[in-house]
Amino acid sequence: MKIYRDILKKSWGILWRYYWLWPLGLLAALAGNGGEYNVLSLSQDQINNQATALQTLRQALRADQIKALWTSIIDTFTTSPITKIWLLVLIFGLFLVAVWIVIIAQAGLIQSAGNLDADKPANLKQALQVGHKKFWPIFWLNVLTRFISSLLLVVAFLPFLISFLASPSVGWNLTILLIISYVISIPLTIIISFVLRYAANYIVLENEPWWTALEKGLNLFFRNWLVSLETAAILFVINLLIGFTVFIITPNTIGLEVYVLLTNFNIITLLRLLPIFLIFIAVGMWFAVFQYVTWTLLFRRLRAGFVTSKIIRLKQELPGQLHNWLKRKSTTV
Repeated sequence: MKIYRDILKKSWGILWRYYWLWPLGLLAALAGNGGEYNVLSLSQDQINNQATALQTLRQALRADQIKALWTSIIDTFTTSPITKIWLLVLIFGLFLVAVWIVIIAQAGLIQSAGNLDADKPANLKQALQVGHKKFWPIFWLNVLTRFISSLLLVVAFLPFLISFLASPSVGWNLTILLIISYVISIPLTIIISFVLRYAANYIVLENEPWWTALEKGLNLFFRNWLVSLETAAILFVINLLIGFTVFIITPNTIGLEVYVLLTNFNIITLLRLLPIFLIFIAVGMWFAVFQYVTWTLLFRRLRAGFVTSKIIRLKQELPGQLHNWLKRKSTTV
C-alpha cells in the first residue's frame, strides 16, 4: 500500500486543479509554513534565549529595576491615558483581525480538502462560510492548548527558576534549567502541534465541539503517532527542497538589496525586487495549500483505518523479502 505516495499525489493534483484555494493558502501562510518544524524551531529559539532573559531578570530583581519599570509604565499612562488606551485597543484589534483571517483560511482549506477528497462540491464562498462558522471553536481550541502547555512549563520550571534567581552562581543552575527546558518543551510542543491539527479536522469535517475534538485529536495522535511523525518528516523534506530551490534561483545580492530598500527607499530597487517577492509569496501560498490538503487527506484515511506506518510495514515485509532474496540466490548458485 503506497499510502503516503497516494496522499501526496492527490494533494498535488488538488493544489493545481483548484486554484481558488490559493487565496486561502496565502492567508493561512501568515501563520507559518514550517509545520511542526516551524513550531519546534520557535520553541528552540525561545529556550536558547532563556539564558539571557533569566540573567537579565535576576539582575533587574537585584537592582530593583522591576519596580522602576512598573512606575515608568504607570507614569506613561498617566499622561494622555485616553490616547494610550486607544492605541492598545487598536493594536489588540489588529491582532484579532489577523487571527480571524488566519483561522478562517485554515478552516476553509480543511473543509475544501475534505469535500474534494470525498467528491463533494466545494468552492471559495463555501470555504469562507465554513471558516467563519468554525472560527470560535478553533480559536478556543488554540487558546486552551496554549494555556495548558504554558501552565505545564511553568509548573515544571518554577522550582528551578526560583533556585536560579536565588542562587549567586549562574552556570550550573542555568545549564540544568535549559536542559530541562529542552526535555520538556520540545516533545510537548510537537504533541500539541499534532493534536491541534487533528482536533481542527474533527471540528471542521465532523462538526465536533472543540472540547470533544481536543479529546479525539489527542487520542488519534497517540494511536497514530508514528504515522504523524513520518508525514511531518516527509513534508519537512519537501519544504527543505523547495527552500533550497528558491535559494538557488534567488540572486546572491538579494539580502543587500532588501537592506538598501529598507534604509533608502527607491522605486528602481523595489521594481527589481518585486519579481523575487512575488516568487516567495507564490511558493509560500502553494506550499500552505499543499500542506493543509495533505494533513486533511491523512486525517480522513486515519479515521477510516487505512494508514499503517511505513516503518511497521517495512518491519513486516522485510523478513519475507529477505527470504525471497536468499531463495533466489540459492537457486542461481
